[in-house]
Amino acid sequence: MSKKKKTAPAATPRTASSVVSALPGISAKTGLMLCLLLTFLVFANTLGAGFVNWDDHGYLWLNPLVQPLSGQAISAMFTGHTCGNYSPLVVLTYCIEHAFDPVVQPGMQVADNFSPFLYHLNNVLLHVATTAAAFFLFRAIGLRSWGLVLATALFGIHPMRVESVAWVTERKDVLYGVFYLSALLTYWKYIQQPEQKSKWYLLTLGLGLLSLFSKIQAVSLPLSMLTLDYLAGRDLKKISVWVEKAPFFALSLVFGLVGLHFLDVAEGLKDTGYPMLDRFFFAAWSLFMYLVKFVAPTGLSAYYPYPKVGQIPATYYIAPLALAAIIWWVARSVRKDRIIAFGFLFFLVNIMFVLQFKGAGKAFMADRFTYTPYFGLLFIVGHYFTGLVEKPSGKGWIWAAGAVVLLFSALTFMQNRHWQNSPALWENVTAKFPQDALSWTNKGLAYFDANNNEKAIQCYEQALKIDPTTYDAAHNLGVTYNKMKRYPEAVQAFGRATQIKPESPEAWWGRAQTRTKINDYAAAIADFEKGISLGMKRPKHELNAALAGAYAGNRQFDKAISLFDAAISEQPLADYFYQKGNALAGMGNMPGAIEQYDLALQKDPKLTEALNNKGNAFAAQGRFPEAIAAFGQAIAIKPEASDVYFNRGMARRASGDQAGACADWQKSLGMGYVQAQVVLQQYCN
Repeated sequence: MSKKKKTAPAATPRTASSVVSALPGISAKTGLMLCLLLTFLVFANTLGAGFVNWDDHGYLWLNPLVQPLSGQAISAMFTGHTCGNYSPLVVLTYCIEHAFDPVVQPGMQVADNFSPFLYHLNNVLLHVATTAAAFFLFRAIGLRSWGLVLATALFGIHPMRVESVAWVTERKDVLYGVFYLSALLTYWKYIQQPEQKSKWYLLTLGLGLLSLFSKIQAVSLPLSMLTLDYLAGRDLKKISVWVEKAPFFALSLVFGLVGLHFLDVAEGLKDTGYPMLDRFFFAAWSLFMYLVKFVAPTGLSAYYPYPKVGQIPATYYIAPLALAAIIWWVARSVRKDRIIAFGFLFFLVNIMFVLQFKGAGKAFMADRFTYTPYFGLLFIVGHYFTGLVEKPSGKGWIWAAGAVVLLFSALTFMQNRHWQNSPALWENVTAKFPQDALSWTNKGLAYFDANNNEKAIQCYEQALKIDPTTYDAAHNLGVTYNKMKRYPEAVQAFGRATQIKPESPEAWWGRAQTRTKINDYAAAIADFEKGISLGMKRPKHELNAALAGAYAGNRQFDKAISLFDAAISEQPLADYFYQKGNALAGMGNMPGAIEQYDLALQKDPKLTEALNNKGNAFAAQGRFPEAIAAFGQAIAIKPEASDVYFNRGMARRASGDQAGACADWQKSLGMGYVQAQVVLQQYCN
């Protein structure tokens, strides 16, 4: 005799009044307010944080889409991408915030033009709003009593939230999250209120579209809707259940393809170098670790690097077995009810698109990927916690839950501190992954930006010690030595970078610029030409001017002047006229040099270098009154110019003004110009 298969009961819809009255001691409204207040307070220490060198530059000050709002700007943000991500609503929020920034350097794409407070504040407020949306969705699908409060509180303060909230770049999470959960709430109302189906359907479609415009991860929305269908006991075999979701699946397909296109354009889909079987184990391990970190959120990091090829830990291969055991447990739970199955299905459909079966980026897992998926797991916790509280020992469970909330709040508050600035961020990452070269490279860049050059050098050298083929570390080491005027070491570091990555024009260019500073012009010319041949990405006039300067230094003045003319024809900058004047002066063509200096001064009347060299050109022709006048103009603009005082002194002596010459030399020496000492002793006794 066959047995009839037992079907798990569907969730029972609750009215607002029954849920509110089910919370003993306080109203549901008060419980919500307490959860939101706690969430805000836990993340309050992010309000004083700065930006970090982990994509914030690409999303903000180096992002051409962040500009004053206009029809053209809005069109650009909805047709373009940011670092390979299609999230136009996120860019729109940045544009609005940037309108309130004090612009320190107009027209410049620099961090100084962005003030981090408002960006962090809005991240926190959006997360608080998402937490409120989670509360209403939890309540709508059946959570009550202290289970509702606990699930909402944990959604708000869980340590895995830190990356999504404390990182300005991850505005995507908190923005799409509020639209995503709100869309699911209106969809639940669509299921439960058939008399108003059209209204709730259109609202769900609109909110879903907004979430898709915020982050590509929202493509899972129709799958999440199906999990709600399952929880509500709808017959998933009915064609109508699937037809109603056709527009949502169509939107997900379109946005998914757009997202993949922009990732490909930004070279974010490069092969990680691992075979498919290894990537399967990476995905399994990350899925398992997301579950582990749900209950034990420790060892959190902004970056989880891939294991080295051929050095995959044995634990990665065990992860599929652990997941199989969890699946077996979830499947068995269906005999009783749909709670556990729904929670895990919701978690799975929202996390599966970010499991790194196909590498996208340099990390194989990220805390931020759990932002909405954890909603499903928290629903399970809230449901069964309510049952525990209703037992005679319920008060003890409330105290235990309170302790967990306080512990998680403290962990979150402490984790926020790692996002206060770039050095703090990468100190934490290198502590977790001390053998990862990229982390040390980024830490070096963080210290470089903080003007701690010695610390930056130590980090770059550590990166190269771990992996001698780390191009960015070698290149950045050259940049740092160059900044410190340790030019021979800079040349050596850039040379190492050219060996690691000979096809990179930046390394050749960096070495060329450094060689000009040690007067090794012949070698600089070769490096400049190599960089140009490799496609150095700079305006053509900059390329021509840099090469022209090297030719001038090598006394190949004809080539230099020809290249300066090419640069000027494209962009007539004051500096180009000035340098062309220097080249003409080097050839002995002083009238031509003076003409170029005048053209430079027409572009920039305060270019003291042009006035000084114009004075030298006049002096070389014996036109000392004109030379003295030019030097005087330069001194009026830049009174601390010790070399100009020295030059004017030489012109005054040549014109017979011995007293004036001695006065100028004395002034020059007082400013630290050592050469003035010699002429003072020789001529002024």
